[in-house]
Amino acid sequence: MDVMVSLGVDSARYRDILCEPTQAIGDAAYLLGFDSIIAPNARWSCNNLILFTDQIAPDDVEVIESSEVNWTEWRKKLK
Repeated sequence: MDVMVSLGVDSARYRDILCEPTQAIGDAAYLLGFDSIIAPNARWSCNNLILFTDQIAPDDVEVIESSEVNWTEWRKKLK
């Protein structure tokens, strides 16, 4: 989050639906040739991996771990 703040993202409003600052960061990373970025999730205490799929070959992506999500159970836990 410190890096995002240094790039102009207001950490106090990060959970709001304010896409413009974060989209600008993503656009810049894409234009600089990055194939992905890692960014903090605005709603959960985790990170998101964002892949620029036209800058990375499908064979270069390796699934290390995978599990099925029961979305009905997941939603119940949130309530």
